[in-house]
Amino acid sequence: MLFSPKAGYTEVAKNQYTIEVSIPNFIKGESELALKFGYKLKNLLTPHSVESKNYIYKGVTGTKEYQPVHDEKGQLIKALYTINIAFDNPRQLLKIDKVRPFPELRYDKNLTLPLDFEAIAKPIANPTYPNPWVV
Repeated sequence: MLFSPKAGYTEVAKNQYTIEVSIPNFIKGESELALKFGYKLKNLLTPHSVESKNYIYKGVTGTKEYQPVHDEKGQLIKALYTINIAFDNPRQLLKIDKVRPFPELRYDKNLTLPLDFEAIAKPIANPTYPNPWVV
């Protein structure tokens, strides 16, 4: 993925992270940046428990707003997110074990290659093929 955004994270405080997303080819007005942020919990009483395969997205805030970083030409090159995670932890037995940012750079549909669907839908005439309906 040549133009895929790359993400790194830093833990700022307990359950708070700064996400830095490097954007290789952001086109203002035609590109859209989205971020999903997942985490896995660990139970402190069972440190050798089986790890969950799925990331949790519930309780994550801060994925909609980012602080833009521009280069000298005014091109957006990075986005900085501040992520907060809130989850039910009444006895303080759970802690965040793993986190993973999932950035996605979407382009406007006009940037895709145009396809001629009418040419694909029309059958190609073959005069040498016998027509079974003609008697």
